[in-house]
Amino acid sequence: MKDNKKWIFFTIAIYVQTAPPFEAELQKSGKPYQSINITASMKNLKQFLKLRDTHPAFTSIKAAGFAGVPCLHTANNQCFFEIEQL
Repeated sequence: MKDNKKWIFFTIAIYVQTAPPFEAELQKSGKPYQSINITASMKNLKQFLKLRDTHPAFTSIKAAGFAGVPCLHTANNQCFFEIEQL
């Protein structure tokens, strides 16, 4: 099944040390994606919070006290939080 939709990469840019290497790995992959800084606007934050509050991949992330950023949300509804998961 071919995936033609863009992936969405949620980040907090300057606050998360793992975000730049994660995004660099995405760029190397050549897969089209949209980078969304969740601190840039209320709309961006709400988009991320809706995903975080409803997607089961965040259950263990929230239980451990983490926000879940950076997060790559793929077109087939998967979430990745670490470069090694790509």
